[in-house]
Amino acid sequence: MKSQKIFASSLLVVMLLACFIALTPEAFAFKDKKEQKEYDELSDKAKRMGESLAAQTKIQPVDYKSLKKLLPKKFRGFSLVDIQGGRNSMFGIRLTHAEAEYEGKKDGRITIKITDFGSIKGVVGRAMLAWMSAEIDNESDHGYERTVEYKGYKGFEKYDYEDKEGKLSLIVARRFLVDVDGENVSMKQIKKAMSGVNLKKLFKLRNHGLPEDI
Repeated sequence: MKSQKIFASSLLVVMLLACFIALTPEAFAFKDKKEQKEYDELSDKAKRMGESLAAQTKIQPVDYKSLKKLLPKKFRGFSLVDIQGGRNSMFGIRLTHAEAEYEGKKDGRITIKITDFGSIKGVVGRAMLAWMSAEIDNESDHGYERTVEYKGYKGFEKYDYEDKEGKLSLIVARRFLVDVDGENVSMKQIKKAMSGVNLKKLFKLRNHGLPEDI
């Protein structure tokens, strides 16, 4: 339980910062000066937190164009309909990601996303380590969620029997997060999609961008 809380809180901070990176003042419709002030205070706190996290490591994330090459062009029953990637940088935090969407029969949809937390690999690595040491296994008539091991990588999967929605997430080299989300599909199909990701090559990128003094 303790390790789960550590993972949740640490990764929550990382995700909030990642979301904040994508926002600008223009994205908000401030009603008055009070809201503007609250935004400025939040921005300042996020900046200090980001600089503190980024100071822990100077690793450059893998270019998103390289990550896109690790995503499958297709897999059994599904075809690629869109693929994209990008980089986000703010407060010293640099993240890259690649994402692809696939369509199958009977309105089946699957999304695969690879995220490289390169510049904050240290704090994310510790959060992921807590996840790797956690054991979760919950099931009901509606679905389940559990920690798993997939091809040697620690991960987490959940599935809703009624909605036929599921997710499989893997940690690779305590640096990369690979997510496969599916709608109107089976967990078997989600795992088939994951098998299309070149995890071995992704693992080989674990030391990408490390400065010589590390």
